[in-house]
Amino acid sequence: VKEETRQRVADHAVIKSFSVMQEEGGGLVKFASYMIPSAEGMQEIQAGMLIPEEGTAVGTSDAVEYEWVREYHYEAKAEDTLQGTMLMFYEDGKVKYAPVETKLLMQKHKARGKADKSHRKGEGGMGLNIERPKSVSLKRRLPTEDEEEATNKKLRHLQNPVEAEAAEAQQHQYSAQEYREEEEDDE
Repeated sequence: VKEETRQRVADHAVIKSFSVMQEEGGGLVKFASYMIPSAEGMQEIQAGMLIPEEGTAVGTSDAVEYEWVREYHYEAKAEDTLQGTMLMFYEDGKVKYAPVETKLLMQKHKARGKADKSHRKGEGGMGLNIERPKSVSLKRRLPTEDEEEATNKKLRHLQNPVEAEAAEAQQHQYSAQEYREEEEDDE
């Protein structure tokens, strides 16, 4: 596969987390699946069928087909944010960043048919016994007002944390004052 094609597919890849209850009292297992657009799905993406049309919540395609490629066992651990760990990424000709507050440890699940004894539960392996879905499709939608506000709030915090925290504190103070005034009116 050409590097250019590989990069185009990776640009549209999706990682989705799942939790499954294992058999025989094995407990809850968390894993993430890595999915890439199918050949037909990639053609639809390149044709712009996932881009939401103006005034609608979805693109011209009902859904784009994806292929479930592999699974990863993961464990999320809280990380001390005072260390200032940041995720740097390049977007729209600019370098952007986001604070990382969680450490994510991932372990690739062995390919089907290549599992050995150590892969079984209780023998040092992950013990994943996952039935892959017959098909996976992705449908893009526009964010809700609440999602848009949450995104903007995070962005304001990234751009100027001190100003964002002061605005939040003022908003909470105002809300508390409104609450007290309403209580007085009810009496």
